[in-house]
Amino acid sequence: MRISAARKNSKICLRVFVSDRMSGLAIPFACKFSETFANAVGRQYRDAIFTASLAHEGPGYTRLMRGNHVFKSSLRILLFVSSVAVATVLGGVAKESVASPPGASPPPQRATAAAFSPYVDTSMYPAFDLLAASSASGVNHFNLAFIIEGGQCDPKWGGTTDLGQNPTANQIGALRAAGGDVRISFGGEAGIELAQSCGSVADLKAAYEKVITSTGVQSLDFDIEGAAVADQASNTKRNQAIAQIQQDYPGLQVSFTLPVMPEGLTQDGVNLLSDAVSNGVKFTAVNIMTMDYGGGYTGDMGAYATQAATASQAQVAQVLGTSDAWAAIAVTPMIGVNDVAGETFTLDDGATVAGFASSHGLAWTSMWSAGRDKQCPSGMAASPSCSGVPQDPWAFSKAFSAAGRQ
Repeated sequence: MRISAARKNSKICLRVFVSDRMSGLAIPFACKFSETFANAVGRQYRDAIFTASLAHEGPGYTRLMRGNHVFKSSLRILLFVSSVAVATVLGGVAKESVASPPGASPPPQRATAAAFSPYVDTSMYPAFDLLAASSASGVNHFNLAFIIEGGQCDPKWGGTTDLGQNPTANQIGALRAAGGDVRISFGGEAGIELAQSCGSVADLKAAYEKVITSTGVQSLDFDIEGAAVADQASNTKRNQAIAQIQQDYPGLQVSFTLPVMPEGLTQDGVNLLSDAVSNGVKFTAVNIMTMDYGGGYTGDMGAYATQAATASQAQVAQVLGTSDAWAAIAVTPMIGVNDVAGETFTLDDGATVAGFASSHGLAWTSMWSAGRDKQCPSGMAASPSCSGVPQDPWAFSKAFSAAGRQ
């Protein structure tokens, strides 16, 4: 998986209207009121509409798989939020919104996000348009990647873009208004993972909370790969920070995205999950990256993916101490031509994985990436902006999302 992007300054003005479903009246409230009052409003009223005008100035830089690009953005966002989001916009995810399940390490709850949630490379230029993509593909849940360290434990998109300055991420509110949502992913293949940069659990927790309060996100993904998977010290630090942030935000869902082989998770990946359970992390899914296996795996990529899911399910069940863990497994292939020569994930492979996920009750499916879900202008090679296989636009997205609705 790939990363990157950038920001400068923003100016925000909020007008708040709380809609009383009993009377049908829209009641205006002042911009500033306490989180306690906001929570009370959330219990009393079902819906809230926030209109935010965000003006952004300054250059944004994005590093793709190859090349450098520059963009500028200016946009207006309409945010439609559920009752608990009254407190979300004013001060982060409502900390009283959802009760935590009892016990330190219960079996994962079913993720509430859509069954199919493709990754979006927020570093792409031109910037990926969540609203246009949702309209064209029918998909309205996305995994936004990646937030990594941007200097001194500061979380930034791609390590370069300040939170709130990324044009793709700035569409989160409008996507929610249209009935969609996002999961935000930390880590990825490149750059410095936050747990490897932040000096303490408290600093790391503060970095995660900064992302939560700035976006209102209620679902976090931690993509741990490369050398970071084997870094036991940073894994423990991350797990302790996640456990603490989940205590403050009981409704927060967490997934771990890990490298996999057809034979299952690596031992380092299993160790990371065991450490998470030991530290009290409640994760909803283990998302396996069914891609880039290396030499010797040039056969049926769909079959490899289902084999990997089957093996990983047994490993995760053992970590959790449950009889099975199908509901805790998510699968993410790299569609089309992979980075490793000879590995190509076709539309038929997509149908295989989507059908398997549906029949086995997996947590969710994804793919790398939504921005690649189209045919390349010419040739068949690994590309950050197209699949490298013959296809109609959004063919993979439609195949996965259709299976999720069965």
